[in-house]
Amino acid sequence: MTCIAVLGTSSNCGKSTITALLCRLFYKKGFQTAPFKPQNMSLNSTSTWYGEEIAYIQHIQAKLCNIEPTAHINPVLIKPYGYKRSEIIVLGRPRFFTTPEKYYSTIIEKLRDIVELSYKILSRNYDIIVMEGAGCAYEPNLENVDIANLEIPRKFDDVKIVLVADIYEGGAFTSLYGTYTLLPEKTRRKVIGFIINRFCGDIKILEPALRWIEEKTGKPVITVLPLTEKLNIFPEDSASLSKTYNQDARIDIAVIYYPYISNFGELALLAHHPDISIRFVYKPAELGEPDLVILPGCRNTFKAIEHLRRTGLDKKLKKIVGSVPILGICAGFQILSKKISDPTGLETGTPTHVKGLELIDIEFTYSEKKIISRVCATSPLLDNEKTVEGFEIHRALQRQVRNPMFEVLRRNKSKCQHYDGHIDEKSSIYGTFIHETVCSIDLLEKIISRKLSSLSLLDVLTEKIDNIVSSLYNVVQGCLL
Repeated sequence: MTCIAVLGTSSNCGKSTITALLCRLFYKKGFQTAPFKPQNMSLNSTSTWYGEEIAYIQHIQAKLCNIEPTAHINPVLIKPYGYKRSEIIVLGRPRFFTTPEKYYSTIIEKLRDIVELSYKILSRNYDIIVMEGAGCAYEPNLENVDIANLEIPRKFDDVKIVLVADIYEGGAFTSLYGTYTLLPEKTRRKVIGFIINRFCGDIKILEPALRWIEEKTGKPVITVLPLTEKLNIFPEDSASLSKTYNQDARIDIAVIYYPYISNFGELALLAHHPDISIRFVYKPAELGEPDLVILPGCRNTFKAIEHLRRTGLDKKLKKIVGSVPILGICAGFQILSKKISDPTGLETGTPTHVKGLELIDIEFTYSEKKIISRVCATSPLLDNEKTVEGFEIHRALQRQVRNPMFEVLRRNKSKCQHYDGHIDEKSSIYGTFIHETVCSIDLLEKIISRKLSSLSLLDVLTEKIDNIVSSLYNVVQGCLL
């Protein structure tokens, strides 16, 4: 068994994409391959078929390896809930809320064994593990508590480290050299080379710098990846979201942006459809008359409503009712409602009751229990009893079910009969808790009343990746295997 650890010199340097590329590359070459991210901090999560909550990018990476995702590929997930407050997900289950100080002073010690256990379980079942680090591979204040980057290389001898730097942002070679030299000596010996990401320009001008880093460290530059939209595979968090995706496509989908936007995986997948443009709307003047408006998921629904009212986006949305279809997903569904209640202060810290945009005559109440599930459902919008798959991650409960958008037939591999969401065809307003269903082209066509190319979005993403990895194997195999 071999573990390739993709560590970075910074956040957003391309670790997730490079991990995805390597996962797909090794799978296509016949290796049983699994992704692994010991600790992820992200608001973009999903559910496995076992009802486990994991980061969405690890779900995608697992799909690229053609394996069923489980919590072992992302044993620790941190979801920021507000200022100095985060929810900790351990092995797919929500465990507690905590502060950064308490997390690093007491909780981290309890998680070391869990991270190691997940790694050992994957090691027994796969030929290659492609581990993705988090942030920078070395932070002096976190060296002894870093389970995201250093724990696995420190404990296991079968780890090979690749350091990644983003040259587009500048300072790539000094950050590579600094990170490399600051790594603990035992960990530094496991570095097998460097990847320079997002390069644009004449490679001849770069060659002196490539020689410099190789001479300084004695380690090779494995490859230089170009700056290209094809490598913009998946934004892991809102900080890495572009304002527009696929700008010139004929179908214009406007996504309302608000603080703590989360679980927007379906939007990233939609952006890979050749007919669809995704753009994020920050101000009322930016909305225009799109083919569809989506209110996405959010980690703090109350802050999102406050933001919409402060910016005037609430009034703008009300003006387009009836002329442009509006779809609310999860928190976006709640925002469209009559009233949202948090009687125990779970999300806000104090008991809170807030009016939504009152575009749907439904109320929601927060519960201590968190619903985490992958589902199979049918909808009156679909023909011939077709079904769609998606996932739910929420604590709010829909108090009235009128004209549901979905009938859930299966939850976490168990049969059920559950009604979800709302359809108001007269006003063209739709709401659901179920993420990813908008990625059903049949369903999307019914909502926007426009014809789209019939494609599997995951297949489109996979094809893009396959076109890239086919040219990478000969470059990387000598160093990595």
